[in-house]
Amino acid sequence: MLRVQFAPEDIAGVRVAAGPDHLWEIVNSFQGLFEGGDALSFGPWRQLVRPRLGGPADRLLAGLLPGRGYFPDFLAPTPGNGRELAAALDTVLGTSCTALRRDLVLLAASPHRRRPLPDLARSLADGEPEALRRLGTALHGHHRRAIAPCWPQIRARVDADRAARARAVLAGGTDGLLASFGPVLRWRPPVLEADCRVDREVRLEGRGVVLQPFFCTAHPSPWPFPRPTGRRCWSARSSTPRTG
Repeated sequence: MLRVQFAPEDIAGVRVAAGPDHLWEIVNSFQGLFEGGDALSFGPWRQLVRPRLGGPADRLLAGLLPGRGYFPDFLAPTPGNGRELAAALDTVLGTSCTALRRDLVLLAASPHRRRPLPDLARSLADGEPEALRRLGTALHGHHRRAIAPCWPQIRARVDADRAARARAVLAGGTDGLLASFGPVLRWRPPVLEADCRVDREVRLEGRGVVLQPFFCTAHPSPWPFPRPTGRRCWSARSSTPRTG
């Protein structure tokens, strides 16, 4: 169980992201290709995309994005800021060497990692331009094959969900908004609860919450992001899975 404790000032800091985040869509969709959940909704999409995998770029992403557990923070910076794809990729490729090394060390130490680190890991950790260029190409290529063809549907589903959340706010304020995410999220003021693989309690202490729609399968769940860098953002997967 995940329990998020709201202070009074956090209620005023609840936001719903303006749209899908390109980097999180890339990360979650790549991982979702290798999951088996929600075949009815996501099976046709997997059948379309999986045959296109297998090149060096996909092997690079597979080494950086395990199906569960930690993946490098620099691949998905704080969501909810509405960047276009090019700007989002520039953010990734502009990551400092210090952050690159730290995140890749954490990935190497992850107990859930089943694949070896990619051959480019050391070059990425050193911030070598060619390694970063290849990473950017891999991210852009996956977006082009797996996300871009579905983007109109993804955007439409997010817009419809935001409209539903706006009606919830008008009818019931922030309490109504948070309650509208049930049963995925359970709002028992001042605590927001969700099923989780581990027991965790989070105190927002004035940071507020960003509810970010993600590409998700099976049973979407709230996902807190306590960053090793000290950055913190709080977001939740959409309660309505989306597929093209």
